[in-house]
Amino acid sequence: LGVAVLNEDGDLIAESTTAKDKWSSHSLSSSE
Repeated sequence: LGVAVLNEDGDLIAESTTAKDKWSSHSLSSSE
């Protein structure tokens, strides 16, 4: 979902890869 939000901004699309990694880490913690 993090990537989708970034796509809307357009500016952060370039950082989508970095953000994706961070979102993945947060998602794992959130699931627990």
